[in-house]
Amino acid sequence: MTQEYSIFWFKRDLRIQDNPALINAIKHGLKVIPIYIFEPDLINDNHYANRHFLFVKQSLENINKQIKSWNSFIYVFHDDALAVFKSISAKLAIKYVFSTEETGIKKTFDRDILVKKFLKKSNVKWIETQNNGVTRGIKNRDDWMQNWYNYMTSNILNINIEKSVSPFIKKTEFPTFENLGYPYIKEENNFQKGGETLAHNILDDFISNRHVNYNHHISKPAESRTSCSRLSPYIAWGNISIRQVFHATQIAKKNGGNKRAISSFSSRLRWHCHFIQKFENECRIEYEPVNKAFNNIQYTHNEDHQIAWETGKTGYPLIDACMRCLNQTGYINFRMRAMLLSFYTHNLLMEWKNASPHLARQFLDFEPGIHFPQIQMQAGLTGINTLRVYNPIKQAKDQDPKGLFIKKWIPELKDVPEEYIHEPHKMPPLEEAFLGLSFSKTYPKPIVNIKETSRISKNRIWEIRNSIQAKKESLKVLEKHVIPNIKRNS
Repeated sequence: MTQEYSIFWFKRDLRIQDNPALINAIKHGLKVIPIYIFEPDLINDNHYANRHFLFVKQSLENINKQIKSWNSFIYVFHDDALAVFKSISAKLAIKYVFSTEETGIKKTFDRDILVKKFLKKSNVKWIETQNNGVTRGIKNRDDWMQNWYNYMTSNILNINIEKSVSPFIKKTEFPTFENLGYPYIKEENNFQKGGETLAHNILDDFISNRHVNYNHHISKPAESRTSCSRLSPYIAWGNISIRQVFHATQIAKKNGGNKRAISSFSSRLRWHCHFIQKFENECRIEYEPVNKAFNNIQYTHNEDHQIAWETGKTGYPLIDACMRCLNQTGYINFRMRAMLLSFYTHNLLMEWKNASPHLARQFLDFEPGIHFPQIQMQAGLTGINTLRVYNPIKQAKDQDPKGLFIKKWIPELKDVPEEYIHEPHKMPPLEEAFLGLSFSKTYPKPIVNIKETSRISKNRIWEIRNSIQAKKESLKVLEKHVIPNIKRNS
């Protein structure tokens, strides 16, 4: 009798513990072939960068370290997913494929359709499991919040690796982690490192120590780097589940943690899933406005402005400091992300779709389900949210009053007096010369007049937003995406 196997396909769930799809694979009783696929189509996609695949590589290394006592490891492929499944199926009798549902870009959606057709034709059952309370196929959000809380308060699913028999296949002819090699991944040291173990260490540190200043520092570009959780890449790539984080917050509340800070943080766990649910329900917003009336906006494109924005040379210090910091470290806080996108769409007057790839490549925590809905919301394209046009000079004065963050990331301005740090172009040439400075030769003057461009952007958005078509589309958006008892905040 031919021995049958299951495949467990690691996607954006790069962990062993509280991985319902993995538990499901083990419960079915067949020996499991754990795989990860580095797909050339994604490696070459303009939303992804080396930093993402390095994080994945580190996460896989951590999983292999954990299951070493099982004498097991993940089989790693560098090929198209369909080709991988064809190759495995040609060598072994596969009965099941297990994976966690992925709310990804169109390429991953199209890939899954091809894989599903092949598996069905091969009489292989593909069983996908819900991810972080995001529900596939729902028509509205009427019961979503209660279902989300039910999921988050349910039991965490753990595996005792030391005391259990390995469910994984021991050895096949497929490529292992060690012998594949990674010519397409370069080692870099500027970013948070991936892995389930690190994710829990960072969660513990945040809950035990760093959370106390969460509310005070959440909008500040410098202080947020330690006072915010810094869990976002670990959540995005599945090193830790939202349920695990949620449970930790509830325990912290009971054990004397700062309840206000922890409550503020835990509410954002729900919003995290809320935005992914939006994208899950309507993935077309990767390419077009969620409110279709905004297809009528006429954008301009200036390649010089695009390059200036991407490289942090716009002449607006906080914009440039944030972009340089993001480019080099893969992280900035939410307020600054919103400001960067606001500047691009409302001040440079360029189309949001041309901002998306660069930001996605820089965000170590690139999560498609959050990325596209948030970009559209900040660009003012939903028709239901408050239109926010951030003034980068005001934001700089409010969030970096002494210019310390600016000076760290823009060395050209490190000696500029505090009174001019937010608008260095206003410093008189004579005073610059008197102080022995020469920043005006190396740091650009503002590339646009934000007062004028903000006015233009607001006028064109409100002209469309007040139209009959936009109002009709807004009702559709509300019906499909908004949780009934929090409509005002969606």
